Amino acid sequence: MNYSIDSIPFKDYGIYISNHLGQADLLDPKSQFFTLYGAQGYEITKRKGNTLSLMAYLIAGDITDFIAKVEALKVIFTNPGIRVVQMNNTPINCFCKDGFKIDKVRIGSESFGRFQIKLQIV
Repeated sequence: MNYSIDSIPFKDYGIYISNHLGQADLLDPKSQFFTLYGAQGYEITKRKGNTLSLMAYLIAGDITDFIAKVEALKVIFTNPGIRVVQMNNTPINCFCKDGFKIDKVRIGSESFGRFQIKLQIV
């Protein structure tokens, strides 16, 4: 799959998506039609909030490059506003409200770590 954020491929940030979970489309609303004795009408219903969880690996050439890529990701996800994530040319408007997590960092000839983020779809 081709992933990008704000028209910049995730690979430019050293991010290689391994898995994603969640709905990329709006959930179906429940039926709005109801019947009362002697009357018919509609009621306003809400949709549940959609989330998109991305699991990936952050790969960099060395520790300096790794830190620079993490800083670039912090700038993207901490700035206010809506981000557009594209999955196979399908744009998804979302924002990050809880930040991202990088763990299992390994430093050697290549530095890498596991990257996880949960995006709120709007």
